[in-house]
Amino acid sequence: MLEVPAESLEAYRNAEGWKNFFKFSVIEEIPGGETDKLCGDVNGDGKVTIDDVTTLISYLLSGNVSPFDAGNADCNGDGRVSIDDVTALINYLLTSKW
Repeated sequence: MLEVPAESLEAYRNAEGWKNFFKFSVIEEIPGGETDKLCGDVNGDGKVTIDDVTTLISYLLSGNVSPFDAGNADCNGDGRVSIDDVTALINYLLTSKW
């Protein structure tokens, strides 16, 4: 499932690559009122880079990394942080597409 902002739903449904997702879910409100989340920005520096992959892997191996944003680390949107999120984040960096 791919969670997208309501105002972007049709764009995602029609965009190359994104339209291949079977199910879309509209993000109505981000818990805690945080509207400036950047999926994949695990280290909170405002951009998504290989440093975020490194931070995510370090978190998975040690469970103790700072800074670490668990909300941004759930890159595949399944509600948990796992190795699958590392794969999703690497795929994003290689293709520049979510």
